[in-house]
Amino acid sequence: MKDLPYVTMVGDNTNGVFSDILSHTLPNEALLGLSNEVYTDAKGKVFEAIGVGPSEENRVPLFSNDDFIKEKDSGIDLAIEILKK
Repeated sequence: MKDLPYVTMVGDNTNGVFSDILSHTLPNEALLGLSNEVYTDAKGKVFEAIGVGPSEENRVPLFSNDDFIKEKDSGIDLAIEILKK
């Protein structure tokens, strides 16, 4: 959705974990899980480990200590401001 012209992302990067796990049981009964897929956006950019995030002007730290103390959500506040435009 990030590449669609009518989508605006607000917040911080996702965790960057996209691939499903390929599971195998080894001969000694140990379980092995491998990340075996690569996901890209429409332009071929890989977001594994870095995550998908908003543009810099829409970046807001999620679950910040400051927001917790002030009992607010900066991400929702910014999204509301963007929707008002």
